[in-house]
Amino acid sequence: MFAKTLLLSTLAATAAAQTYNQTYATGLLQFLENNGFSSLANAITTSIDSPGTINLLNNVNGTSKTLLAPTNSAFNGLAANATSNSTLLGDRLSYHLLSGSFPGSAFATSPSHTIARTYLNDSSLVTLEGNKTQAIAFTIDGGATRVLNQNTVVTITNTTSYENLLIQVVDAVIDTPGTITAAFNTWKLTALPTVLDQLNFTDALEAAHGVTIFAPNDQALANAASALQGANETQIATVVANHVINGTTVYSPILGQGSYTSAAGQGYSFSTNSSGTFVTSGSATARVVQADVIVKNGVIHVIDAVLFNNNTNPAAASSAYAAYTSTAGQNSQQTGAVAGPTPTETGPIGGNNNAAISIRMVDQSAVLSAVAVVAGALSGAALLI
Repeated sequence: MFAKTLLLSTLAATAAAQTYNQTYATGLLQFLENNGFSSLANAITTSIDSPGTINLLNNVNGTSKTLLAPTNSAFNGLAANATSNSTLLGDRLSYHLLSGSFPGSAFATSPSHTIARTYLNDSSLVTLEGNKTQAIAFTIDGGATRVLNQNTVVTITNTTSYENLLIQVVDAVIDTPGTITAAFNTWKLTALPTVLDQLNFTDALEAAHGVTIFAPNDQALANAASALQGANETQIATVVANHVINGTTVYSPILGQGSYTSAAGQGYSFSTNSSGTFVTSGSATARVVQADVIVKNGVIHVIDAVLFNNNTNPAAASSAYAAYTSTAGQNSQQTGAVAGPTPTETGPIGGNNNAAISIRMVDQSAVLSAVAVVAGALSGAALLI
């Protein structure tokens, strides 16, 4: 009773300065307290003045929404610094609110994914095109519905509801997406970051507002070592640029919907069969081995081969980028699963940090050295098997 009184008094003391529906928020907190989610209720109250929690409370009522509600034991497993910073806590909580209703039947079965829009919109954590809020990915694997891209396995364990709110119970507190570089580290992509650094692509990719990267894994780059050896500096830079769509985020459910052009001005084609999803650039094709690695400013799809297309069309690249950015300021919160706006219906935030990614001369020997090191390491590992 004391905890409930404290929560409600805190809410009442702060609600006057905010725009959320106090009656609804009070009822929601009471529901959470009474139904085994006291830690979530406490987290909301602790961060009640943070922009993220205010955003959550401003949007939670009204139309259909889905709340991913961590259990009390999920919060018990958090490090102290995960809850001591109210701003970061509020941002993290806003990543648990989905736009639209997502019952169990809404989630795709592996290898397919379902992508939803959350209410995480802190510009220090999200820099998507058109000022979009951050996305989150789900799949059903082995009968369990899981949240993807997490440091620990996060599973939906139960379902309940409160008024307009479908509550999906999860067994861990969900992490917000990080940078491209952090994602490369998580997925153990060691050769590609070195290549990007040598091209001076890394900073440009991290600064882009809306980017899709087809990222060859280490084995793919090792397999392409001989082809890269025969390429000149400009060709290597072009090949890498043909792995990037600059200005829009293309999640796996919408691969193949619409027409997409790379940062080097080349088109893509996509196909899916029983072996998986494939991307083709020029005459080169790769299979997507890990889709929808969601990052701060876009998405990464890990592929099993290098798209060795050294053709470039600067005019086409510029035209595509202009199309992606043409509606940058016209954004509304997407409800339900991400199902495929055409490229011209999305666009990044304008500004100095969102210039088109350029192709520059590269230290060929450094790139080939990085690839050779990985190739040697992989060959050595293969010999030990």
